[in-house]
Amino acid sequence: MAVRDSELQCLQPGDQIVIISASEIKALGFPDFVGWCNDMYNYNSHTLTVKRVEKRADLDGEAETHVYVEENGWWWKATFISAVITNEEYEPIPFESLDSLLFGGA
Repeated sequence: MAVRDSELQCLQPGDQIVIISASEIKALGFPDFVGWCNDMYNYNSHTLTVKRVEKRADLDGEAETHVYVEENGWWWKATFISAVITNEEYEPIPFESLDSLLFGGA
């Protein structure tokens, strides 16, 4: 299942995207003979590294987020991305707080 366009807008260089599977591509109805689609099959279910994120107009003039990746030099849009992996840093939760959260009501 593809991510939403809004999920791509927060990506930063170094974050990663996961390309949808081959079965999902077929479910979208893209024929195998389309050139770029055939090349895209080489990246199904692969994790690729974000280099740039840009908002671009699609064929209907609607703004759409596109993600440029290092591995193949392509721009990907939400329709073909199944997940995003960010490099955000999180504060570790102290054990006491975790223990209290898990067992506080028991």
